[in-house]
Amino acid sequence: GAVASKSDTDAFNRLEQATMGLGGRDFTQTAADVPATPVATSESVAPEPKPITDTPAGPGGMGRRAKAVRKEDIIRESKTHQLRPEAIYPPKSTSRLLCVKNLALPFRNRPFTYLVGLIYFMFAWVFTVADPRQSPITRNMVEGVNLELSGKVTEMQRIDTKILQLEAALKSPIAPTDPTSAIQQAQRERDARELRQLQSTKVEKQSEIDATVKRRAAVQGAAATKFENDLATRAAAVFNDDKVGFGGKLTAVVGAMLAGTLGFIFDPKAIFDAAELSPMFAFMLIGLWAGLVSYVESGSRIVKFIIGTLHAAAHIAALLFVSWLASATTFIPSLLGALLPIPADLLRIAWNVLVALFFGGLLGGFVMGLYWTLTSTLFNMHTGDAFGALGIKDYKNFLRVKLEPGRATIYPIALDRVPGPKGWRWKLHKDEQRPSHNPQILPVSPLKPRLIEKAPIVIDAQKVMP
Repeated sequence: GAVASKSDTDAFNRLEQATMGLGGRDFTQTAADVPATPVATSESVAPEPKPITDTPAGPGGMGRRAKAVRKEDIIRESKTHQLRPEAIYPPKSTSRLLCVKNLALPFRNRPFTYLVGLIYFMFAWVFTVADPRQSPITRNMVEGVNLELSGKVTEMQRIDTKILQLEAALKSPIAPTDPTSAIQQAQRERDARELRQLQSTKVEKQSEIDATVKRRAAVQGAAATKFENDLATRAAAVFNDDKVGFGGKLTAVVGAMLAGTLGFIFDPKAIFDAAELSPMFAFMLIGLWAGLVSYVESGSRIVKFIIGTLHAAAHIAALLFVSWLASATTFIPSLLGALLPIPADLLRIAWNVLVALFFGGLLGGFVMGLYWTLTSTLFNMHTGDAFGALGIKDYKNFLRVKLEPGRATIYPIALDRVPGPKGWRWKLHKDEQRPSHNPQILPVSPLKPRLIEKAPIVIDAQKVMP
């Protein structure tokens, strides 16, 4: 920049330098005082500017740069410094403990929980429609088959009762001296013919019942039928065993119900059957798996495949449970429909939506929180997402830098606890003076800032620059 005129006052020079900068133009000079700018040609190249030494900028006495430093010099003279443990804030151990809070993610980050619940609801809806064991179409077909089976079983019971009566009548003796013995003998012959006919009919009805049971199994799925048969077999076995007490019988039946229920819920075949019947559900599953595999923060494809596949399997297991829970509790909207003047179908749909959103959000949020906890603490992955989802307001830090000629002093300041929404006030206490920097709000309790380092960091220009 141009040298300030000798006629300028110190105050004017300071004001001009503050406005235009050290290299700005001196507006007190005339056009003749300003040297002409040389025009660069293809044959002449402007030389690199020489370093500027510490010389006064004018009567104001403000110094210029000590020496021009090129980028190449900085790269060549750069040094590698060992990071000290006390310079990490917050410490690694504290960060790992904070990350464990992701296990309670559904309760700490409710908007994210609602989003996961909505995704689970869409998956559960498509899966329920496609799953042969739970879809409304299948359920209506099963109800029709069960009604048909109930009628045939009732007819079979009447046949068994009539057979028993006829067998008892045929076993009753006939006195030869009885005047009505001839009539009784004729009636016995008729009973014998009817008995043979009923026995033949019983065989046919049993075949029809067996066929109906097979048709119901084909409609509702082998898993449900196997669960019912296993439970019935186990119950009959334990209740007919005199050596097992009531507590043992109850435990065996409850264990059979639990094992059968878990086998019904987490049946992998149901996923493949639903994907085969519904291309939309198949595409949703493939998209979920591919998205979670690509989400893994790892450069190894094998690691991404393994971790992403396990993550997707956990979500699918949670989805199966949510879908089963919504279907297994349909009796609740049925009871509400008997008490409230609301259509039963509307109550059932509303109930399914509520269960999928609420329990899907809880389970899905827990799965994501568990995933972030394990990957961040064990493999140092997804640390940004893990801590971003927690929304921790504490452990803030910032730098205060004091600049002096040839030296900079850095103060790394930590604030371990930050007040929440109710920890601030805008009114002053009695006889309290507002601080000099005029803040609009003040903490209810005084803040407790501290240095992260044991001492401030001092950077000396003479030690840094060659």
